[in-house]
Amino acid sequence: MHIDSDKYYEVYSDFCKAIAYPMRLKILDVLKSEKKSLGNLLSELGTTKANLSQHLKILRQQGIISSHREGTMVLYGVCNPKIAELSLLIKNLLIERFKGEMPKG
Repeated sequence: MHIDSDKYYEVYSDFCKAIAYPMRLKILDVLKSEKKSLGNLLSELGTTKANLSQHLKILRQQGIISSHREGTMVLYGVCNPKIAELSLLIKNLLIERFKGEMPKG
């Protein structure tokens, strides 16, 4: 694929849109270190099952996270460790940019 092709930028844009929601960023933050079940994600994120399922579906469709069954549980995790690296890079960039201006907590 040529880097300047329209299709590349369309896929790039779709990827960015998929992660451009606070809840999806929280999901990625929780999943960056280990796979989690739906129940664990619900507990950690404090949202509804319907809301979480909708966000997980979009992240799966974009190939950002994957799911697989282990016994009776479905586990979710990031598809590529570079996604966790991207998250950390953006976080550090924002910390530098807003150093001293960001609210604590």
